[in-house]
Amino acid sequence: MYSIPAVALADHPDWLDRVLDYPTGQLSRWVQVHHGHLFELAPLPRWSVPGHVVNAQRQEVLRRTIERCHARRVRVAWMVGKLTPPAGLLAAHPALADLHTGAYWLLVEEAVGEILAALPGLDEFSVYLFESPPFLDAHHFFGGFHHGSEASAWPYLAPADLLRALLQAMSRACRRAGRSFSVLTHVWYPFQEQILAAALGDWPDDLPLLLEHNYSTGDFNPHLPENALLASRPHLRHGLLFCGGLEYAGLGEIPFCCPELMQERIASAWDHTPRLERLSFRPIWEDRCLLGTPNEVNLAAAVALAANPWQDTDGLWLAWARPHFGAGAPAAIAALQEAAAANLAVFFQGGTRTNDHSALPGFDYLRSRAFNYGKALIEWQPTPRVKQDLWEMLIAPGDRALRRNRELHAGAEAAAARAGAVLAALPSDLRTSSGLPLGQGLDLLREWIRVHRRQMEALLRWRRHTLAPEGGELPELEQVLAQLDAGAAALEAADPPVSPLIAPARVRRFTTELRRALAATPATEVPPPP
Repeated sequence: MYSIPAVALADHPDWLDRVLDYPTGQLSRWVQVHHGHLFELAPLPRWSVPGHVVNAQRQEVLRRTIERCHARRVRVAWMVGKLTPPAGLLAAHPALADLHTGAYWLLVEEAVGEILAALPGLDEFSVYLFESPPFLDAHHFFGGFHHGSEASAWPYLAPADLLRALLQAMSRACRRAGRSFSVLTHVWYPFQEQILAAALGDWPDDLPLLLEHNYSTGDFNPHLPENALLASRPHLRHGLLFCGGLEYAGLGEIPFCCPELMQERIASAWDHTPRLERLSFRPIWEDRCLLGTPNEVNLAAAVALAANPWQDTDGLWLAWARPHFGAGAPAAIAALQEAAAANLAVFFQGGTRTNDHSALPGFDYLRSRAFNYGKALIEWQPTPRVKQDLWEMLIAPGDRALRRNRELHAGAEAAAARAGAVLAALPSDLRTSSGLPLGQGLDLLREWIRVHRRQMEALLRWRRHTLAPEGGELPELEQVLAQLDAGAAALEAADPPVSPLIAPARVRRFTTELRRALAATPATEVPPPP
């Protein structure tokens, strides 16, 4: 299955043909269109909802996509992730807000049925759950509802009960319409994974369901383990989703080529369940397509591994690289593998995601992601090394943390430089005939690493200053901020302009937010390690 954002199909309709024209074998049997709102295509004629109208533009894009895919004998799924009720619905119908009555779940079932009726060619309805307030992310579960008029209301519904009711309502509508139903099990934190597992523990055999898992829990982080549902619910139907090295690993501008990682995850999934029925792949993210970039090897790997998950990946690499680089294929492969090692080290420093959707992060973003995902990482991978590393990076960074940050980025920069040197050693005709922007990607990676090292050093020194404001850390921190400001000025002067992944505005946002935090954040004390 190809998973493609709806906005990409609307803005770049030719990309669908480009992807489907790629020789993909089994992988192209499905196209999944994702990023939709549960209620945007449901007219809800039985309910008076002020201002609620069907999104005709989205509906038309889906209809055209279904027609184009069906003409190629490719089935289509639509995935929704925004699940909040239409504005004004609960005010107009207060009874829906009491989830004990079951009325709201009937509304959900009715809405999905209306969507399927409006799109008779749609083959599957899909949902993801953990990125739409007030559903299980920053807000309390179903924060827009009450659980009965009194605290003692009976029966009490736990979050897993509510989630089960939501998913089964959607699945019933799919069963009635003769369509399949899938759930993307993406979660940010372990407690969400646990709630989802509890909700699926007694799933009825007669309701359609396929669980689609990101290749790692926690949203495409190569350091994290696979989703626990693969092992805890092996009797259900499963699929595995790969991101193509786009969203958090360079958007294709910076190469992240990972056939070996893909093979490891597929083989492990087979170890957990005999019902691994689908392999999904994202060749497009937002306004980026990996075709024509080094990351295209990930697509070639997905195609090959779908046919034979246990084949030798060196042969897979060469089969992809030879048409591009000829006799220089082994050298180009070595360069891309060096770049992947550098990417893996700094884009996910310490196992936590320290990039903003592949771009340099702002300070507030970096601090939030490092701490929140760091806590999740400790729960998912509570090894002594992980706990010690995150303690030193996030809680009480000492001189060792500063040294290791320098060494990590120096090692990553050296790996990227080695990759560039290997590429530069190729004969010029082999270097230019590939058509892949490998050299530019390595240059961008090196610049990203250089700026990111200072950002991480600034985070560590800020934390040290808050713990010991009299410890003399402030001058060192100001020096790092001055270096970041100078780097931003150099990026602003670049001609041609630099990539959005290292845009000078992002660097200036980081320094502005850190200085604001420095002025507003009181010093805190940290307890000694246990």
